[in-house]
Amino acid sequence: MKKVRRAVAVLILMNAAFWLYFWIDVAGRVTPYSGPRPISHGNQLPAYVWFWRGLAYPDVSEFASSIRIMRVVQQPTLAIVEKVVILVLNKVYPPVYVYQGETLGGVSYAGFQVLATMVLSFAQWYGIARLLDWIIHRRKAGSRAVPTLETR
Repeated sequence: MKKVRRAVAVLILMNAAFWLYFWIDVAGRVTPYSGPRPISHGNQLPAYVWFWRGLAYPDVSEFASSIRIMRVVQQPTLAIVEKVVILVLNKVYPPVYVYQGETLGGVSYAGFQVLATMVLSFAQWYGIARLLDWIIHRRKAGSRAVPTLETR
């Protein structure tokens, strides 16, 4: 088995540290959520629900730093997951249906997006690390190869 290169290990560990920070931040912000309620003025349904605990609406994107950082750091994985989820939901639900606040097994659709992004982000950062490792080792190998002239 090949030795794990430093770039791969560093980026995977950094990604794991990010997700650890993300879940600690989210755990401090979630509140109990029992299911969809009628929407009234000032009472919006949470988009992010995990196992009957959801983020209150103001914490979703305006104030939750972990979600704002995730939307930047985990691109393009997040964009791909969001596109796939939108395509699937448009096949399952009519286009005018609002599914915010609904859960499947205690997890909302946005919650599934975060979970899928988390899992796929490790593949994304592994691929980026392998590419960086390949570029670095290719440059090192190129700088060591010194052309020599044979004299007769």
